[in-house]
Amino acid sequence: MKHPKILLGALFAAAVFPFVACTSTQTAATSTQYRPENPAPVEIVEPLSEFLQDTDEAFRARASAEAMSAMAAQKSAEMNAKVSLAGKITTAIDSMAKSDVATAQDDAAITTQMNFRELAKAHVDQTLTNIRLLGQKTFRDPVDGRYIVYVAIEIDKKTVADALANKVSQTTPEQKAKLKANLEAAFAEK
Repeated sequence: MKHPKILLGALFAAAVFPFVACTSTQTAATSTQYRPENPAPVEIVEPLSEFLQDTDEAFRARASAEAMSAMAAQKSAEMNAKVSLAGKITTAIDSMAKSDVATAQDDAAITTQMNFRELAKAHVDQTLTNIRLLGQKTFRDPVDGRYIVYVAIEIDKKTVADALANKVSQTTPEQKAKLKANLEAAFAEK
């Protein structure tokens, strides 16, 4: 006798549940929509945005990354920031080398400048040393648990110019000094 009551209760729950579930889903969907008559703009503030611009003394970069672990997100953010930093330095080297090639008088000087440009770009891509961490912010997405890390870094322009000028081995001390001065001037423009 007890089995028919349980069976009848289960059938009743199975018949009523879809209606209750649909009703609650519709209510939840309509209650989360936000449509004001006159919406006000919302300011988006990104972490570490004060470190986006280069200074007179340093190149700066800021980047972010997402991952399921905090360490992976941090390492990816640092790598992304270093790539951005290398891009800024490479752009400055390119502008300096192009202006030097334009003012060069002979083919040997043009070849030297072109070789230096390629060597310098390869050096920047391979080794960025003396990078200083300006800030790091870590967030965790409450929905899927992903970590979001923002990193801001900088490198001293004078240090980069010294390292690149010293990298060139087939020049005289006077040529290295001139190269260093040209690099510092190009970096000051960026």
